[in-house]
Amino acid sequence: MFSRMFGNYLVQKGYISSEKYQQITEKIESSRVKLGLIAVAEGYMTKQQADEINRIQAVEDKRFGDIAIEKKYLSKEGLEDVLSKQGDRYLALLQNVVENTDITLEKMEDIVDAYKMELNCDEEEFSMMRAGDMDVILAKTLKTHNPNLLYITGLVVRNIVRFITTDIVVDKVKSVKEYNAKYFAYQNLVGEIAACLGFASEEDGILVVASKYAREEFTEVDEDSYDAVCEFINCINGLFATKFSAERVNVDMLPPLYKTDATITVPEGDIYVVDMKIDNKKMSVVFSLHADTSVV
Repeated sequence: MFSRMFGNYLVQKGYISSEKYQQITEKIESSRVKLGLIAVAEGYMTKQQADEINRIQAVEDKRFGDIAIEKKYLSKEGLEDVLSKQGDRYLALLQNVVENTDITLEKMEDIVDAYKMELNCDEEEFSMMRAGDMDVILAKTLKTHNPNLLYITGLVVRNIVRFITTDIVVDKVKSVKEYNAKYFAYQNLVGEIAACLGFASEEDGILVVASKYAREEFTEVDEDSYDAVCEFINCINGLFATKFSAERVNVDMLPPLYKTDATITVPEGDIYVVDMKIDNKKMSVVFSLHADTSVV
């Protein structure tokens, strides 16, 4: 997931086009990241040291790691760590961008630093994000510490990865009093905790969720495709309700519903809208913790 988040950043900032990014992601599956790039990205050696080893390899039939150890640029433990990261999708993305665009490795290091600054994360947090720590990824991306929002968004994202696709990018969150959706599938929870959770999108977003969850190709938004999305929402809310049940909080799930050209409102408080892309299709998670959330 993190590699896709960073790839989306490269496109949003205009470093590469969406078409070029698509070409690069297709290559990543068969990429084996070069040891020099990993060693530099992980801080084991400088770009100059990696270039020196590459020049030596041009005249000597030796492996990169063996030369690095001879030069004392890497320890045996460091080499083992570098080798273990050759399947890292984030590093594969960096390598393919450097190899297939005019972005140099030095420029890429500057871009990564700017990304860290935009997210306001330190090295430890960035490492946690790269390792797939969903809590850190969402807290830094959404720029919020709201525990309920982070929990339900994390629950949604983990289930999308589990049942729909790993190609997901969480973009931003906004809080509103009213939200309009072309297609909206949702479910209410009532009891000691009241909530409304729904998926909103144009046609293609709803269809990608419906088709991949049901393992059936839907070509139009109709009762069947809506039912598939509602079933997925019911699955997510089942986990949400189980959490409260374990804390001895009474929560009941009402049947999922759907509406076309929906308007969602709350008389007080906020509706949270988390924008994301699923298989490059726009989708929004709409979430409210209010019993009187209205959908008309």
